[in-house]
Amino acid sequence: MTVALEPAFAQRPTGESPSEFTVPANTSLSPASAPPVSVTDLIGFAKIGSMEPNFPRQNSYAPFLPQVSDEIIWSPDASYVAKVVRRGNLKLNTVEGELLLFRASDLLSQPRGESLVKFSSSSPLPPIRAVRWINNKMLAFLAENPGDLPQVYTIDIETKVILKKTSAATKITRFDVSSDGNTVVYQAARANDPNQFRNDIARGFNVKNGVKLTFLMKGEYGVVSDSDFYQPLDMWKVEGNGRAEVLALDPSIFSPGLQYEFYIAPLGNWLLVNAPTVDPSKEWVDYKVEGKGFDLRGASQWRLVRISDGTSFPLIDAPIAAVPPGWSRPKMYQGQLLWAPDGKSVLLNSAWLPLGGTTGEERLRRVSNRYVVQVDLSSRTYSVLDKIEPNTELLIDY
Repeated sequence: MTVALEPAFAQRPTGESPSEFTVPANTSLSPASAPPVSVTDLIGFAKIGSMEPNFPRQNSYAPFLPQVSDEIIWSPDASYVAKVVRRGNLKLNTVEGELLLFRASDLLSQPRGESLVKFSSSSPLPPIRAVRWINNKMLAFLAENPGDLPQVYTIDIETKVILKKTSAATKITRFDVSSDGNTVVYQAARANDPNQFRNDIARGFNVKNGVKLTFLMKGEYGVVSDSDFYQPLDMWKVEGNGRAEVLALDPSIFSPGLQYEFYIAPLGNWLLVNAPTVDPSKEWVDYKVEGKGFDLRGASQWRLVRISDGTSFPLIDAPIAAVPPGWSRPKMYQGQLLWAPDGKSVLLNSAWLPLGGTTGEERLRRVSNRYVVQVDLSSRTYSVLDKIEPNTELLIDY
């Protein structure tokens, strides 16, 4: 197995940024003969992209980036590009989404997209979203039609077979799919209990700022205590063509009120979950964040969860590293990880090393630096592949 480490976000020379261009002096930008553009025209325009940054091979380079509908999404082997195009339908009052497929070899010559699937939505959300490649020939995504809740789908780009993987009765907030498309894990809002709703209304309860009145009227809430409010969520698993089952997680570690960040192993047997640390080690305050000690109140760890029974343990005996000093990258880059294709190991980018009672120079080295680390799941041991220099970032890939 080969691990590739590359400098990330190399700066372009002046004048080569895609946002920089020059218009000749004799060019007219507002031709008098151009017809006026109406609101109807604008609604019907197809949205094919934006100036937001996007990253090739997102599963390798930026797995934390949420896959929005207007990104260009490269296959793991960089042979194909998937793209969602959106347009409004004023007559039906819907937003239509179409998932297109391009061959990478045709992008600079004759880029003709092949339509894979179409959905439409009457909600404010895009009809096709959270698109990702789960292998070189299969895409997974969240999609909905008017009047339906969004569900997880997969499509084989060769056979064009589309499979509906979930039939969730409530809104899916996050999902991931194994590389063979067989196992799906998703988090969804817990079904409301009408009796609980009536009892809470009769007794009265406090509501945090920002909660919409429409949610309260429909009972879309949960009560932890008389003074707390949250939207309860459950984590579900679907294997093969079976029915969805709630993943049996330890309630002392995983709260149903939290939205978790998680990534499924290629074989669908393990799940890596970013979970708040219940009882963080006091040693962790020695880790340096902008010259100060690490705040244990924000401590979280990658926990390895066995999907079959929900048992879990920390992937590595250290918290997920906070954003390094001098970084301008969003927090979504912290603790970047990548599953090995065989699912037997995990790469952690910008990770803190366990302190483990270390002292002197070795302890100072560990609390002051971040590393690229490979963790072997069978032995639960790690090896250091590289050190992250200040104000830099490495891209990781197998």
